[in-house]
Amino acid sequence: MSSARLFYSDEAADHGLAGATFINYLRLFIRGNKRKGLHRDDDGRTWMYSRYEDISSEHPFWTVPQVGRLVRKLRNNGVILAEKRGYEPETWFAFVDESMLRMDDDSNTKPLRHANENVESTYTEVTLKNTKYPFGDVWDLYGKKVERAKSEALWKKLGEETRALVMAHVPLFVKATPDKQYRQAFCVYLRSRRWEDEELPVVIPKKKDRGSWGKPEVTVNRSRECVICGGPATHSHQNDPYCEDHDQYSKRLI
Repeated sequence: MSSARLFYSDEAADHGLAGATFINYLRLFIRGNKRKGLHRDDDGRTWMYSRYEDISSEHPFWTVPQVGRLVRKLRNNGVILAEKRGYEPETWFAFVDESMLRMDDDSNTKPLRHANENVESTYTEVTLKNTKYPFGDVWDLYGKKVERAKSEALWKKLGEETRALVMAHVPLFVKATPDKQYRQAFCVYLRSRRWEDEELPVVIPKKKDRGSWGKPEVTVNRSRECVICGGPATHSHQNDPYCEDHDQYSKRLI
């Protein structure tokens, strides 16, 4: 059964669609706890708790690592509090500023119908019919053309705002990973939400080939005299010429 996911447009502008959706998810539970007087600390702040796995189950378009990244991002931006308590597997959540509960606004508890006829909504994706960022453009821009079907399916799940962020980030990511052999597939890039990373990948230069670990190379040099006996040199070692009889690797020095 499909279900709508709601968010406030001003929060989406500040924290992205994923961030705004997560904020609203927390809001619904914390508001309910506040009305019931549950999970309130000494400062009057109301909390709710959940596991990352349960949040991911409620939102199939988020993996558990993606939930973790959302939590860290919103916590680092001073939007939410998130903490572990004792040995409990759950994480406790609260808002830094409880005005974000919007207690006087009940609009986000009502069913949502998209007024925009250009938007088709399902539980797991929002597909825009008229998009400024078709898949073919980002596919060519990314360069590594493997796993196209998976990549295109993930691309269709992204909204226009997120697609714009990806289109801006891909050239930087490609420049940071010039060797396609070591650049991850585009579907992995999308699943990992690499455009949200604070740092680009670091290219590790290839180590120089030091050759074999056998005896050092001996070069032929017949135009010089052996440093031992003065005879015609046939080899050199460490820039010193030696004849056949005084080869450093087959004869002892006389």
